[in-house]
Amino acid sequence: MPVWKIIDISGEPVDLACWQLIFDPVRGGRHLVGLAGDNGDARVTSPITSFEQSSRLAMAQSGQAYRLVGPAGLSRDTAYVLGQFCRSRSLCGDLIRNESHLVENPNVDFGILLAPSRKPPLRFIHLNGLPGAGAAEVGQTLAGAFDGRLLDHRKVLQMSSAIMGSTDASRSAALARSRAVTILHALAHSSSDPIVINDRLLADIDEDEKAIAELAELSLLYDARLLAVTLVAANRQSSERRDSETEVHRPLLSDEIYQRYSVRSVAVDTTGLSTEETAAEVMKHTLANDSGV
Repeated sequence: MPVWKIIDISGEPVDLACWQLIFDPVRGGRHLVGLAGDNGDARVTSPITSFEQSSRLAMAQSGQAYRLVGPAGLSRDTAYVLGQFCRSRSLCGDLIRNESHLVENPNVDFGILLAPSRKPPLRFIHLNGLPGAGAAEVGQTLAGAFDGRLLDHRKVLQMSSAIMGSTDASRSAALARSRAVTILHALAHSSSDPIVINDRLLADIDEDEKAIAELAELSLLYDARLLAVTLVAANRQSSERRDSETEVHRPLLSDEIYQRYSVRSVAVDTTGLSTEETAAEVMKHTLANDSGV
């Protein structure tokens, strides 16, 4: 079986005890977490670029070599640094995959497993929901977790309102939509980083449907994976929205509208969830959307 040879190791490898091999499915990359033999401190390595099963030697992206000592495990200290690692990436711990069992599997080709993988597809994550569902905070957390960009439609609308005047809400909304599409074009054209669109629902279902149609068209143009996420919360009118002038209740965009434009949509109930927990739920749906699950 071919192995991924370790070359140009400078200095002595650091022994890692009570170790785990973990995979970050959001940003990609496999890391080792364990207790370092040189000082006993718990650490998470930079991404592993090579591993030799016979010697149990691993090379990290930083250039540091590590030797796995003893069986896989998780101590209190390594659990703590792993938690810190997840928090630094705005990740919920259950998104991290433990792949320690692969180390002892003779059928695993680490040359293939650790080879630089193709970047994930361009992602458009469209967030919407009524005030109180937490879309603004969740959007910021998602953009940080994915190392992506945040397009906050609410801020675009505020700028448009300042230009058009607060009395002309319909023209301000139309200008905001147009500017948001222009910005999205520029972001998608300049980078393959995920784009989180924090949208603002309007009182007009037809206008909201146009926004979904434009996003669907853009996702096809840039070969992006589009996921529409509706954030709902109990006792906050999240299943319907109110037109303040007519006091008419209108439903959120229906599944039929999303299906019309072949857009995958999910609803996430934010009741009782923190911003980080809500973002983790959206991440799970996003990763499933990547794989077509």
